[in-house]
Amino acid sequence: MQKRKTVKSICVWCGKKFSHRADHLNKFCSRQCAGKAKIVTQKSCRWCGKRVRQKRNIFCSAVCVFKDKHHNTVKVLHCEVCGKKFNRHQCHIRERNYCSVKCRVRGMLYPIGATRVVANNGYRRRWVKINHPDKWKLNAIHIYEDAMGKLGKGMVVHHRDKNTLNDALSNLVALTRKEHSGLHRQMAMSCHQEALNFGRQNLKASK
Repeated sequence: MQKRKTVKSICVWCGKKFSHRADHLNKFCSRQCAGKAKIVTQKSCRWCGKRVRQKRNIFCSAVCVFKDKHHNTVKVLHCEVCGKKFNRHQCHIRERNYCSVKCRVRGMLYPIGATRVVANNGYRRRWVKINHPDKWKLNAIHIYEDAMGKLGKGMVVHHRDKNTLNDALSNLVALTRKEHSGLHRQMAMSCHQEALNFGRQNLKASK
């Protein structure tokens, strides 16, 4: 068998001469010297200070990379639903920002411009959301004021065809509260009279 060639080198850590195989590139004379050199030359994470496993890395994890990159880009925002202040990184800022999951769900279910029908005293009216948090307005008033200007004091919006869900601009008219109550009184009296006439006709037909 042929003998393997050996060469002599100088230990990088302690400076002693040692022999090793020619096909191996050894820098240290023993494992103890290699361990001591590793501890001294080991880097620390630039963000948290923990030891870094690989020499080419300057951070111990992707979390530290993100924190170091964005720690100066935090901005104070206002929640679109509750108005609460909260911090958010610039890379996470969206068109609509919410402080919690609860506000996010509320904002997605009822965004600005959403409508819903509410029954009150036997009348069904459509409401529209005009702002956060939970600022609603009658859809009829919103449409009328958007086209004709703000209503004066003591003015109300009346539906011409008596359908409170028909909020078309052509079906809306502005009246004073006195005119509105008088008009509804006349409508109630006419309906009552029609009911009486219908009952009388049925009595005559039955006889």
